Amino acid sequence: MTTMQALCKTGFAAVFAVFFAFQDPKPPAKPAGPPPDVMPFSRVRTEAALDLIGASDLAATDDAVWITRAASGTVSRVDPKVNTVAATIAIGPGVCGGLTSGASSVWLALCGAAALARLDPATNTLTANIPAPLAEGGGSIAFGMSSVWVLRDAKGTLLRVDPATGEPVAEIYVPAGSSSIVFDSDAIWVTDTEHSQVVKVEARSNLIKESIKVGKSPRRIVAGEGAVWVLNQGDGTVSRIDPKSNRVSATVEVGMPSAGGYLAAGEGSVWVSAKGAPLTRIETRNNRVAQQFTGETGGPIVIAQKALWMVPSPDVVWRIDPKFVEALRPD
Repeated sequence: MTTMQALCKTGFAAVFAVFFAFQDPKPPAKPAGPPPDVMPFSRVRTEAALDLIGASDLAATDDAVWITRAASGTVSRVDPKVNTVAATIAIGPGVCGGLTSGASSVWLALCGAAALARLDPATNTLTANIPAPLAEGGGSIAFGMSSVWVLRDAKGTLLRVDPATGEPVAEIYVPAGSSSIVFDSDAIWVTDTEHSQVVKVEARSNLIKESIKVGKSPRRIVAGEGAVWVLNQGDGTVSRIDPKSNRVSATVEVGMPSAGGYLAAGEGSVWVSAKGAPLTRIETRNNRVAQQFTGETGGPIVIAQKALWMVPSPDVVWRIDPKFVEALRPD
């Protein structure tokens, strides 16, 4: 049982909320089944390889894949129909927390400039740098319920920003050490790395409503395939959270060879990438690791336009066909 307090600063008053999250003390059983097919990553064929010096992260919108290039302070837009760079936009220093889209714009957190960058995807131009009190340890960003949400700092300050005015409309205090956010089912889900839990913030009230115990040291979090998925970097597991019941419905032992890693969901699977295991595929229908590919590469991944996109190194972005991967079997 966990007791937490959330403080939301609105235009009218400060509101305190105390909540209790009740959990079954026994974690869900890890799915049984045959061992995964293990193969070298060299078996995986790329559909396209784009040379993008300084590629550091990537995200997807309805019709594009966006590559952040922190070293040069730019963002490149890739047209997935032809697998070429359609535009490269100068943003400025300090890109720190990925990218999101909403309100006919693309948004990035700039910790180095303490600002939110707003891009117009219709013209591929920077339309605004909105001052925002971002600090080291912050920058994870999401869009939902007509708002931009961004973790301000490592102290656990979650900002809600009105995209029409660029003004913060709420501050929600989640646990210190929180690292990543995602929007799903009318809520913001936050990985609380230090306390090995996920915090659910109800978007309608700006109040913390649930605290859900997951594996050790959760960091990456994504939504898709009917669930919220969490990569627990402390024990190499992936937690599947049912957003309706707010409970962990499955814990998948991935066997990560390193403490880092990235996560994506889509095309009937959950995908994990890390150094030493560039690609691991979890079947969502049975919560089982079906395939694991070994190798030295690994990096940020996203599912977009029925493809898996990966940044295996800071100089290249790969497009991979998920169906091709799914069909691979050991020699």
